[in-house]
Amino acid sequence: MQCPSCGSLPLEKVLDLSNSQTSFWHCPACGAYPVFPVPKHPASLYTKEYFEGALHSKSPQYAGYLSYDRHRDVMRKDFAKQFKPWIPASAGMTKKVLDIGCATGTALEAMRDLGVPEEKLYGIDVSAYAIDAARRHIPRAELRVEDATRTDLCGQYDFIALLDILEHVENPAALMAKAVAALAPEGKIMVSTPDPESFARLVAGARWSEFHAGEHICFVSASWFSWIAKLHKLRIISLNRHGKHVTLEHALTRLRAYIPFFPLAKIRCVLHLNMFDRLCIVLEKLPK
Repeated sequence: MQCPSCGSLPLEKVLDLSNSQTSFWHCPACGAYPVFPVPKHPASLYTKEYFEGALHSKSPQYAGYLSYDRHRDVMRKDFAKQFKPWIPASAGMTKKVLDIGCATGTALEAMRDLGVPEEKLYGIDVSAYAIDAARRHIPRAELRVEDATRTDLCGQYDFIALLDILEHVENPAALMAKAVAALAPEGKIMVSTPDPESFARLVAGARWSEFHAGEHICFVSASWFSWIAKLHKLRIISLNRHGKHVTLEHALTRLRAYIPFFPLAKIRCVLHLNMFDRLCIVLEKLPK
């Protein structure tokens, strides 16, 4: 088996994943953590039920927000806080931004709140449901149903977001290469993704809540971003492990990944949750 990111051999097996026929591997050359065998990953997975009902009744597990719609306000505020240092309001009128895997458009809404005109907001996602939902909130943005791994990204963007998307693709390096090619000189890319080298993953093992069979198929580490930065003449300007605001209902659901019998409660009060198992990286394209 070759590393899907850099093509290196051999890979190191880390562990077998529970309730599936897949294993979790590590590439010492680039720092990727692929899942093998690579499961089929149809775009049809991302229906309304994916975005509005992520708790699987037969095998309760954390699988993202229980409802993107119910969490929209807190998600938008969290995104705005993350984006603000890189999209200041004073520069918003000149920015052209792209969200790859934009889901229902909440991150693009946050960019609009920071001063980026809707006409300069671009988003793509494989989910027709998500794009339809996004159009209701940001109708003047340019939004397309598209698989970023199968098409070239047209245009030159000042800021590109890849939020919770790299882990969904077989070859995250190829997607990053497409993003870099579409980045304007001195433009910035922000990536958020689960951290396969986090303490939570090491302790939880195969019960780590980010192991979603058939959905999360390749993870990348902090060292992988150092490798990708060197490969594409990028500079890492920020690295942190941020949390997010969620409802207590959501937090309890995430605990079910580790303690299956933990009780659930539909409590909508909001709290800040940080398991320190998610990377948020900002990279800048170096001038020629």
